[in-house]
Amino acid sequence: MMKMDNQRMKTYTWEEYFMMMLFLSTSGTMYYFYYFSPGVAYMVFFLFVLLRFIYYKNRMKYVGSYPIVFAVIVFLNITIFNTDTIDRNGIGTILAAIASYFFFLSFDFYRFRALYLKVLSIITACSIIVYFLSEVGWIHFQTIIIGGRSEMMWYIFHLGWNYPFHRMASLWHEPGACMIFLNIAFLLYLSDIRQHTLHKSDAIRLGIIALGILCTQSTTGYIAFVLILVYCFLRRKDFFSCKGIVLLALLVLFFAIIYNSDVIQSKFAQDEEGVTSKGIRLRDNLACLQMAIEHPFTGCGFGTKTFARYSNMLDNATSSNGILRTAACVGIYFIPLYLLFAFYSIRRWNKSFIQSLVILVIFTILESNEAYMELPISYIFLARYRNMI
Repeated sequence: MMKMDNQRMKTYTWEEYFMMMLFLSTSGTMYYFYYFSPGVAYMVFFLFVLLRFIYYKNRMKYVGSYPIVFAVIVFLNITIFNTDTIDRNGIGTILAAIASYFFFLSFDFYRFRALYLKVLSIITACSIIVYFLSEVGWIHFQTIIIGGRSEMMWYIFHLGWNYPFHRMASLWHEPGACMIFLNIAFLLYLSDIRQHTLHKSDAIRLGIIALGILCTQSTTGYIAFVLILVYCFLRRKDFFSCKGIVLLALLVLFFAIIYNSDVIQSKFAQDEEGVTSKGIRLRDNLACLQMAIEHPFTGCGFGTKTFARYSNMLDNATSSNGILRTAACVGIYFIPLYLLFAFYSIRRWNKSFIQSLVILVIFTILESNEAYMELPISYIFLARYRNMI
Protein backbone atom coordinates (compact mmCIF):
# COMPACT_ATOMS: atom_id res chain seq x y z
CA MET A 1 0.00 0.00 0.00
CA MET A 2 2.80 2.42 0.92
CA LYS A 3 4.54 1.75 -2.39
CA MET A 4 1.33 2.41 -4.32
CA ASP A 5 0.73 5.63 -2.36
CA ASN A 6 4.26 6.81 -3.06
CA GLN A 7 3.81 6.10 -6.74
CA ARG A 8 0.52 7.98 -6.72
CA MET A 9 2.23 10.98 -5.15
CA LYS A 10 4.63 11.18 -8.09
CA THR A 11 1.98 11.50 -10.79
CA TYR A 12 -0.04 14.66 -11.19
CA THR A 13 -2.36 16.05 -13.84
CA TRP A 14 -1.66 19.28 -15.66
CA GLU A 15 -4.59 20.77 -13.75
CA GLU A 16 -2.90 20.05 -10.43
CA TYR A 17 0.36 21.63 -11.59
CA PHE A 18 -1.58 24.64 -12.86
CA MET A 19 -3.52 24.90 -9.61
CA MET A 20 -0.31 24.81 -7.57
CA MET A 21 1.31 27.50 -9.71
CA LEU A 22 -1.85 29.58 -9.48
CA PHE A 23 -1.88 29.08 -5.71
CA LEU A 24 1.75 30.22 -5.38
CA SER A 25 1.34 33.04 -7.90
CA THR A 26 -1.74 34.42 -6.12
CA SER A 27 0.24 34.47 -2.88
CA GLY A 28 2.06 37.75 -3.46
CA THR A 29 4.26 37.27 -6.55
CA MET A 30 5.51 40.36 -8.36
CA TYR A 31 5.07 39.08 -11.92
CA TYR A 32 1.42 38.14 -11.42
CA PHE A 33 -0.25 39.20 -8.15
CA TYR A 34 1.02 42.78 -8.08
CA TYR A 35 1.41 43.21 -11.84
CA PHE A 36 -2.22 42.37 -12.64
CA SER A 37 -3.50 43.65 -9.27
CA PRO A 38 -4.63 41.62 -6.22
CA GLY A 39 -8.30 41.93 -7.26
CA VAL A 40 -7.71 40.22 -10.62
CA ALA A 41 -5.50 37.54 -9.05
CA TYR A 42 -8.09 36.71 -6.37
CA MET A 43 -10.92 36.56 -8.90
CA VAL A 44 -9.04 34.23 -11.28
CA PHE A 45 -8.01 31.96 -8.40
CA PHE A 46 -11.56 31.89 -7.03
CA LEU A 47 -13.21 31.12 -10.37
CA PHE A 48 -10.74 28.41 -11.36
CA VAL A 49 -10.83 26.44 -8.10
CA LEU A 50 -14.61 26.81 -7.80
CA LEU A 51 -15.32 25.64 -11.37
CA ARG A 52 -12.91 22.73 -10.98
CA PHE A 53 -14.54 21.82 -7.67
CA ILE A 54 -17.97 21.79 -9.32
CA TYR A 55 -16.76 19.94 -12.45
CA TYR A 56 -15.41 17.03 -10.43
CA LYS A 57 -18.57 16.99 -8.28
CA ASN A 58 -16.64 17.31 -5.06
CA ARG A 59 -18.73 17.44 -1.93
CA MET A 60 -18.77 20.53 0.27
CA LYS A 61 -17.86 19.75 3.88
CA TYR A 62 -16.07 21.30 6.84
CA VAL A 63 -18.07 24.54 6.44
CA GLY A 64 -17.04 25.41 9.98
CA SER A 65 -13.35 25.42 9.03
CA TYR A 66 -11.21 28.53 9.42
CA PRO A 67 -11.43 29.94 5.85
CA ILE A 68 -15.23 30.03 5.97
CA VAL A 69 -15.34 31.37 9.54
CA PHE A 70 -12.81 34.06 8.64
CA ALA A 71 -14.75 35.01 5.49
CA VAL A 72 -17.91 35.45 7.60
CA ILE A 73 -16.02 37.57 10.15
CA VAL A 74 -14.68 39.84 7.41
CA PHE A 75 -18.09 40.07 5.72
CA LEU A 76 -19.78 41.16 8.95
CA ASN A 77 -16.95 43.57 9.64
CA ILE A 78 -17.18 45.43 6.32
CA THR A 79 -21.00 45.40 6.10
CA ILE A 80 -21.99 46.15 9.71
CA PHE A 81 -19.16 47.33 11.96
CA ASN A 82 -16.78 49.26 9.68
CA THR A 83 -18.47 50.58 6.57
CA ASP A 84 -16.29 53.65 5.93
CA THR A 85 -14.18 51.76 3.37
CA ILE A 86 -11.89 53.54 0.92
CA ASP A 87 -10.81 50.43 -1.01
CA ARG A 88 -11.98 46.85 -1.65
CA ASN A 89 -9.44 45.13 0.57
CA GLY A 90 -12.16 43.38 2.55
CA ILE A 91 -13.85 41.95 -0.54
CA GLY A 92 -10.53 40.62 -1.81
CA THR A 93 -9.88 39.00 1.56
CA ILE A 94 -13.26 37.24 1.44
CA LEU A 95 -12.64 35.99 -2.11
CA ALA A 96 -9.20 34.66 -1.16
CA ALA A 97 -10.60 32.90 1.93
CA ILE A 98 -13.41 31.14 0.06
CA ALA A 99 -11.12 30.25 -2.86
CA SER A 100 -8.60 28.77 -0.40
CA TYR A 101 -11.38 26.70 1.19
CA PHE A 102 -12.19 25.09 -2.18
CA PHE A 103 -8.52 24.80 -3.15
CA PHE A 104 -7.39 22.83 -0.10
CA LEU A 105 -10.57 20.75 -0.06
CA SER A 106 -9.60 19.57 -3.56
CA PHE A 107 -6.38 17.99 -2.26
CA ASP A 108 -5.41 15.01 -0.18
CA PHE A 109 -2.96 16.47 2.37
CA TYR A 110 -0.02 14.25 1.47
CA ARG A 111 -0.62 14.73 -2.24
CA PHE A 112 -0.67 18.50 -1.75
CA ARG A 113 2.49 18.37 0.36
CA ALA A 114 4.42 16.38 -2.23
CA LEU A 115 3.31 18.62 -5.10
CA TYR A 116 4.10 21.77 -3.10
CA LEU A 117 7.63 20.54 -2.42
CA LYS A 118 8.17 19.45 -6.01
CA VAL A 119 7.05 22.72 -7.60
CA LEU A 120 8.68 24.95 -4.98
CA SER A 121 12.03 23.17 -5.25
CA ILE A 122 12.08 23.73 -9.02
CA ILE A 123 11.24 27.41 -8.54
CA THR A 124 13.92 27.68 -5.83
CA ALA A 125 16.61 25.99 -7.95
CA CYS A 126 15.93 28.39 -10.83
CA SER A 127 15.84 31.34 -8.42
CA ILE A 128 19.22 30.43 -6.91
CA ILE A 129 20.79 30.29 -10.36
CA VAL A 130 19.27 33.65 -11.32
CA TYR A 131 20.37 35.14 -7.99
CA PHE A 132 24.01 34.10 -8.39
CA LEU A 133 24.13 35.09 -12.07
CA SER A 134 22.73 38.53 -11.23
CA GLU A 135 25.28 38.96 -8.44
CA VAL A 136 28.21 38.32 -10.79
CA GLY A 137 26.68 40.53 -13.47
CA TRP A 138 26.02 37.83 -16.05
CA ILE A 139 22.36 38.74 -16.40
CA HIS A 140 20.89 42.21 -16.45
CA PHE A 141 17.61 43.22 -14.93
CA GLN A 142 14.89 45.23 -16.58
CA THR A 143 13.05 47.98 -14.76
CA ILE A 144 9.27 47.88 -14.99
CA ILE A 145 6.56 49.87 -13.23
CA ILE A 146 4.31 47.80 -10.97
CA GLY A 147 1.76 49.57 -8.82
CA GLY A 148 3.36 52.94 -9.54
CA ARG A 149 6.78 51.80 -8.33
CA SER A 150 9.93 50.81 -10.21
CA GLU A 151 10.82 47.14 -9.84
CA MET A 152 13.96 45.35 -10.99
CA MET A 153 12.95 42.13 -12.73
CA TRP A 154 14.52 39.41 -14.83
CA TYR A 155 11.51 37.91 -16.52
CA ILE A 156 9.44 36.52 -13.60
CA PHE A 157 12.22 36.84 -11.00
CA HIS A 158 12.30 39.86 -8.70
CA LEU A 159 15.76 41.33 -8.12
CA GLY A 160 15.08 44.63 -6.39
CA TRP A 161 13.08 47.81 -5.95
CA ASN A 162 14.83 51.06 -6.82
CA TYR A 163 18.04 49.25 -5.90
CA PRO A 164 19.20 45.62 -6.13
CA PHE A 165 18.37 43.42 -3.15
CA HIS A 166 21.62 41.42 -3.36
CA ARG A 167 19.43 38.77 -1.70
CA MET A 168 17.15 36.16 -3.22
CA ALA A 169 13.50 37.18 -3.44
CA SER A 170 12.60 34.63 -6.15
CA LEU A 171 9.09 35.39 -7.47
CA TRP A 172 7.94 37.38 -4.45
CA HIS A 173 8.04 41.05 -3.49
CA GLU A 174 10.99 40.75 -1.11
CA PRO A 175 13.33 38.13 0.40
CA GLY A 176 11.40 38.19 3.68
CA ALA A 177 8.31 36.99 1.82
CA CYS A 178 10.18 34.32 -0.12
CA MET A 179 11.54 32.70 3.04
CA ILE A 180 7.98 32.08 4.30
CA PHE A 181 7.28 29.67 1.44
CA LEU A 182 10.64 27.94 1.86
CA ASN A 183 10.37 27.39 5.62
CA ILE A 184 6.80 26.13 5.23
CA ALA A 185 8.16 23.26 3.12
CA PHE A 186 10.25 22.12 6.10
CA LEU A 187 7.27 22.43 8.44
CA LEU A 188 5.18 20.22 6.15
CA TYR A 189 7.88 17.54 6.29
CA LEU A 190 8.93 18.04 9.92
CA SER A 191 7.57 14.67 11.00
CA ASP A 192 9.41 12.85 8.20
CA ILE A 193 12.65 14.67 8.98
CA ARG A 194 12.31 13.86 12.65
CA GLN A 195 11.58 10.16 12.01
CA HIS A 196 14.21 9.80 9.22
CA THR A 197 11.57 8.64 6.75
CA LEU A 198 12.30 11.15 3.98
CA HIS A 199 12.57 9.75 0.49
CA LYS A 200 15.83 10.54 -1.25
CA SER A 201 14.13 12.80 -3.81
CA ASP A 202 12.37 14.75 -1.05
CA ALA A 203 15.64 15.12 0.87
CA ILE A 204 17.33 16.55 -2.24
CA ARG A 205 14.47 18.99 -2.78
CA LEU A 206 14.59 20.12 0.84
CA GLY A 207 18.35 20.57 0.47
CA ILE A 208 17.73 22.93 -2.46
CA ILE A 209 15.17 24.81 -0.40
CA ALA A 210 17.60 25.04 2.55
CA LEU A 211 20.14 26.69 0.25
CA GLY A 212 17.37 29.00 -0.91
CA ILE A 213 16.67 30.05 2.70
CA LEU A 214 20.34 30.97 3.12
CA CYS A 215 20.23 32.99 -0.11
CA THR A 216 17.28 35.07 1.12
CA GLN A 217 19.49 36.41 3.93
CA SER A 218 16.32 37.05 5.91
CA THR A 219 16.76 37.44 9.68
CA THR A 220 13.36 35.92 10.46
CA GLY A 221 13.97 33.22 7.85
CA TYR A 222 17.22 32.28 9.56
CA ILE A 223 15.59 32.24 13.00
CA ALA A 224 12.76 29.96 11.79
CA PHE A 225 15.20 27.63 10.02
CA VAL A 226 17.47 27.39 13.08
CA LEU A 227 14.46 26.59 15.28
CA ILE A 228 13.53 23.76 12.91
CA LEU A 229 17.08 22.37 13.03
CA VAL A 230 17.28 22.68 16.82
CA TYR A 231 13.97 20.86 17.27
CA CYS A 232 14.99 18.04 14.94
CA PHE A 233 18.29 17.64 16.79
CA LEU A 234 16.88 17.76 20.31
CA ARG A 235 14.33 15.08 19.47
CA ARG A 236 16.97 12.65 18.22
CA LYS A 237 17.29 9.34 20.07
CA ASP A 238 21.08 9.29 19.61
CA PHE A 239 21.46 12.69 21.31
CA PHE A 240 24.41 11.55 23.47
CA SER A 241 26.11 9.28 20.93
CA CYS A 242 29.24 10.18 18.97
CA LYS A 243 27.08 10.93 15.95
CA GLY A 244 24.86 13.15 18.09
CA ILE A 245 27.85 15.07 19.46
CA VAL A 246 29.22 15.65 15.96
CA LEU A 247 25.82 16.87 14.77
CA LEU A 248 25.56 19.13 17.82
CA ALA A 249 28.97 20.64 17.03
CA LEU A 250 27.92 21.26 13.43
CA LEU A 251 24.65 22.80 14.59
CA VAL A 252 26.45 25.12 17.03
CA LEU A 253 28.92 26.09 14.28
CA PHE A 254 26.07 26.77 11.85
CA PHE A 255 24.25 28.85 14.47
CA ALA A 256 27.42 30.83 15.24
CA ILE A 257 27.97 31.58 11.55
CA ILE A 258 24.36 32.67 11.10
CA TYR A 259 24.34 34.77 14.28
CA ASN A 260 27.59 36.55 13.42
CA SER A 261 26.64 37.12 9.77
CA ASP A 262 26.36 40.69 8.49
CA VAL A 263 22.63 40.19 7.91
CA ILE A 264 21.83 39.35 11.54
CA GLN A 265 24.27 41.77 13.15
CA SER A 266 23.24 44.70 10.97
CA LYS A 267 19.57 44.03 11.78
CA PHE A 268 20.27 43.92 15.54
CA ALA A 269 22.32 47.12 15.29
CA GLN A 270 19.59 49.11 13.54
CA ASP A 271 18.16 52.17 15.28
CA GLU A 272 14.70 51.45 16.67
CA GLU A 273 13.74 55.11 16.35
CA GLY A 274 14.93 55.56 12.77
CA VAL A 275 13.51 54.63 9.37
CA THR A 276 14.99 51.12 9.45
CA SER A 277 13.46 47.69 8.99
CA LYS A 278 13.71 47.06 12.72
CA GLY A 279 12.26 50.45 13.64
CA ILE A 280 9.41 50.29 11.13
CA ARG A 281 8.40 46.77 12.18
CA LEU A 282 8.50 47.68 15.87
CA ARG A 283 6.24 50.69 15.37
CA ASP A 284 3.93 48.68 13.10
CA ASN A 285 3.55 46.00 15.77
CA LEU A 286 2.88 48.44 18.60
CA ALA A 287 0.41 50.43 16.50
CA CYS A 288 -1.57 47.40 15.30
CA LEU A 289 -1.66 45.93 18.80
CA GLN A 290 -2.98 49.21 20.22
CA MET A 291 -5.63 49.42 17.49
CA ALA A 292 -6.72 45.86 18.25
CA ILE A 293 -6.92 46.50 22.00
CA GLU A 294 -8.82 49.77 21.65
CA HIS A 295 -11.35 48.10 19.31
CA PRO A 296 -11.47 44.57 20.81
CA PHE A 297 -14.60 43.27 19.08
CA THR A 298 -14.96 45.34 15.90
CA GLY A 299 -11.43 46.40 14.98
CA CYS A 300 -10.78 49.32 12.66
CA GLY A 301 -11.94 47.59 9.50
CA PHE A 302 -10.37 46.55 6.21
CA GLY A 303 -9.24 49.46 4.06
CA THR A 304 -11.28 51.99 6.03
CA LYS A 305 -10.84 55.66 6.86
CA THR A 306 -10.69 54.66 10.52
CA PHE A 307 -7.80 52.25 9.91
CA ALA A 308 -5.95 54.87 7.85
CA ARG A 309 -6.49 57.55 10.51
CA TYR A 310 -5.24 55.39 13.35
CA SER A 311 -2.30 54.18 11.27
CA ASN A 312 -1.27 57.75 10.55
CA MET A 313 -1.71 58.74 14.20
CA LEU A 314 0.23 55.74 15.58
CA ASP A 315 2.93 55.68 12.87
CA ASN A 316 1.85 52.36 11.39
CA ALA A 317 3.67 52.60 8.07
CA THR A 318 3.36 49.11 6.58
CA SER A 319 1.24 46.88 8.91
CA SER A 320 4.09 44.39 8.50
CA ASN A 321 2.84 41.87 11.07
CA GLY A 322 0.09 39.87 9.37
CA ILE A 323 -1.48 38.53 12.56
CA LEU A 324 -1.49 41.87 14.40
CA ARG A 325 -2.71 43.67 11.26
CA THR A 326 -5.71 41.35 11.02
CA ALA A 327 -6.37 41.79 14.74
CA ALA A 328 -6.31 45.56 14.18
CA CYS A 329 -8.89 45.07 11.43
CA VAL A 330 -11.36 42.81 13.29
CA GLY A 331 -10.45 42.99 16.99
CA ILE A 332 -8.07 41.51 19.55
CA TYR A 333 -10.18 38.34 19.84
CA PHE A 334 -8.77 37.28 16.46
CA ILE A 335 -5.38 36.32 17.95
CA PRO A 336 -6.57 33.47 20.25
CA LEU A 337 -9.13 32.42 17.62
CA TYR A 338 -6.40 32.18 14.98
CA LEU A 339 -4.03 30.22 17.24
CA LEU A 340 -6.75 27.76 18.27
CA PHE A 341 -7.84 27.11 14.67
CA ALA A 342 -4.22 26.72 13.53
CA PHE A 343 -3.31 24.25 16.29
CA TYR A 344 -6.55 22.30 15.81
CA SER A 345 -5.92 22.02 12.05
CA ILE A 346 -2.26 21.00 12.43
CA ARG A 347 -3.23 18.27 14.87
CA ARG A 348 -5.42 16.68 12.21
CA TRP A 349 -2.38 15.57 10.19
CA ASN A 350 0.29 15.61 12.88
CA LYS A 351 -0.50 13.41 15.89
CA SER A 352 2.40 14.63 18.01
CA PHE A 353 1.32 17.35 20.46
CA ILE A 354 4.84 18.77 20.89
CA GLN A 355 5.57 18.72 17.18
CA SER A 356 2.26 20.40 16.39
CA LEU A 357 3.09 23.08 18.94
CA VAL A 358 6.52 23.62 17.34
CA ILE A 359 4.93 23.97 13.89
CA LEU A 360 2.41 26.45 15.28
CA VAL A 361 5.11 28.59 16.94
CA ILE A 362 7.32 28.71 13.84
CA PHE A 363 4.36 29.32 11.52
CA THR A 364 3.23 32.17 13.78
CA ILE A 365 6.72 33.69 13.57
CA LEU A 366 6.61 33.45 9.78
CA GLU A 367 3.13 34.99 9.58
CA SER A 368 4.26 37.83 11.84
CA ASN A 369 6.93 38.83 9.34
CA GLU A 370 4.66 39.96 6.47
CA ALA A 371 1.12 41.25 5.99
CA TYR A 372 0.23 37.98 4.30
CA MET A 373 -2.80 36.82 6.27
CA GLU A 374 -5.25 37.25 3.41
CA LEU A 375 -3.11 35.39 0.86
CA PRO A 376 -3.80 31.71 0.03
CA ILE A 377 -0.44 30.55 1.43
CA SER A 378 -1.53 31.67 4.91
CA TYR A 379 -4.31 29.05 4.97
CA ILE A 380 -1.90 26.15 4.49
CA PHE A 381 -2.00 25.19 8.19
CA LEU A 382 -5.53 26.47 8.78
CA ALA A 383 -7.66 24.93 6.05
CA ARG A 384 -9.15 21.43 5.96
CA TYR A 385 -7.89 18.97 3.35
CA ARG A 386 -10.05 16.42 1.57
CA ASN A 387 -8.82 13.44 3.57
CA MET A 388 -8.69 15.06 6.99
CA ILE A 389 -11.17 13.76 9.58
